[in-house]
Parts: sequence; structure tokens; C-alpha cells
Amino acid sequence: MKNLIFLFLILSVSCNKEELAHLKYHPGTASAKMNGEDWKGNVRSGPNEPVDFGIFIDITHFDEVSPHYQRSVTVYHKIPFEKGKYVVNNSSIRTENSISGATHDSIEDGGHVGGDGYDVLTEDDIEDYIEIIRIEGNDIYGTFQGSFAKHLRIPERHHAAPDTVIFTEGVFHAKYVE
Repeated sequence: MKNLIFLFLILSVSCNKEELAHLKYHPGTASAKMNGEDWKGNVRSGPNEPVDFGIFIDITHFDEVSPHYQRSVTVYHKIPFEKGKYVVNNSSIRTENSISGATHDSIEDGGHVGGDGYDVLTEDDIEDYIEIIRIEGNDIYGTFQGSFAKHLRIPERHHAAPDTVIFTEGVFHAKYVE
């Protein structure tokens, strides 16, 4: 019986550590409406690479049942590290320019397999932007909104994924880490 209790305690501690491990790399938080439904993510930020311009803000949605499993990631890149509202386009993170961009990707198999890719949908009435409202040391506070359409550069992988992803009412708190 003692062995059973000990095993249970070990498993409980292991699960808690595993569930919280993603917070080390994504210490910030985000919330929004995604396609009209409540949505939450964890946020990280750092210098934009490989192009040395501005910062990136990575908002990753983790599974609610198994929090160490990634489900999707939205990345804003080449964002100036200063207060302001920045319209995003389909600029590549690797292109040598200062045009701010964004991408959204679904993730499968707990974060081990890339799913479908999405580009900023510029032909609609939704303003696609990220806004930095306040910077306090390494803490960045802001809002975001945008629409993304599944692109067809690679074959569709997740047929149940929506063709369009729309974020509204987005707010975030990121920790900038070099």
C-alpha cells in the first residue's frame, strides 16, 4: 500500500511539472475571441531573427486538457519595440525589409507535427494589426486583431481546421527575452 501511495505522489508531481513546463518558454498570456469563441494563449517575445529588425511576439495556444500540447501558434514579426499600432501583412520573417507581418499555423500531434498554414487575409473588412500599448522594462502590453486564411502552398493536413481564423478583442502581456 505504501508503494502505491508513493507511486501516486510521484505521478502527481510529474504531471504538474509537465503541465507547467511550457510556461518557462511562454511566460506571458493572451486572450481573444477566435471565430467568436473564447480563446487563450501563452506568449513569448524576443529579437526578430534572422532579419535583425524589431521583435517577434509568439502567441501559442496549448491544449486545455493536456496543457503541454501545442494546438496553434500565431506569430507577429518585425514589430518595432516601441509603443504604436502596426498593421501586419504577409511579409516573411526572413525577408530583408521592415514590413511587419504575421502568420498562423495549426499544430498536430501535441506540437510535434506542423498542421495547416494561414496567411493574413487582406481582402476583408477586418483590420489586421498588433498594438503595443505599454512597455515596462521587459513587459509588453498590447492588443491584436486579425484574420487569416488557410494557404494552399502545401497540401491541407487537417481537414477539420477552419478555412479562416479570425481573432477579435485580443489582448496580450508578453515578456521580452533576449
